[in-house]
Amino acid sequence: MKIAVSILSILLIAAIAAVVFLFIKEQKQAKETEAVAQGFQAEKEEVQKAAEQEISAEKKAKEAAEEKAKAALEAANQSAEAARMAEAALAKQEAQKAEKLKELNARLAREAVARQEAEKAAKNAEAKMQQLQRDLEATERRQAEIAQRLAEKSDTEANRHQEVLAQIEKQKAELASIAEQHNRAQQERKRRIVEQVKLEEEIMEAGGNITIPNYRVWSPNYRPSLSRPKSDSTSN
Repeated sequence: MKIAVSILSILLIAAIAAVVFLFIKEQKQAKETEAVAQGFQAEKEEVQKAAEQEISAEKKAKEAAEEKAKAALEAANQSAEAARMAEAALAKQEAQKAEKLKELNARLAREAVARQEAEKAAKNAEAKMQQLQRDLEATERRQAEIAQRLAEKSDTEANRHQEVLAQIEKQKAELASIAEQHNRAQQERKRRIVEQVKLEEEIMEAGGNITIPNYRVWSPNYRPSLSRPKSDSTSN
């Protein structure tokens, strides 16, 4: 009986020990499983975190690249706009220069015509002066002849003498008037030449050429380029 009890006690203790062992084993396995799960979760979180960081880095890199590309595009647009504005400004400047040179050449052409008219007027006046001078000399010779005849006390010769004297005064007045016209024409010619020289100098300073065909250059400082049509460059 005692032996049976002892065996039962041993078996009970063995069973309890087995239960305790199994419990401990299960707890250990549970802890190991939990540790594995936690490690997996931590690894998963680490991988996810690394993936998120990678995604974030790629996003930032993409944004930086987009910003850089945008900045480069804006810089290119600004550069293109600046180049366009510079080209437009240069074109405007060239157009203004061409217009100014065109206007100066037009003014120079008008001055040349005015000078030629003054020269023509001066030549006409000079021709009239020479003819009047010849007429006056002829009249004075007649007057001298009549004065010699007056010594004979002829009334007819006296009347003729008065007529000749009046004619002489008239011719002298005409000669003085023509001389004044000639002087004005010469002064106008000189004034026009001075104006032409000023315009020629202005065209030269603007970097242009005289484009008037067969134009006579008056400025001693003017140096026509090879592209300009040949003209009489002798100055007065």
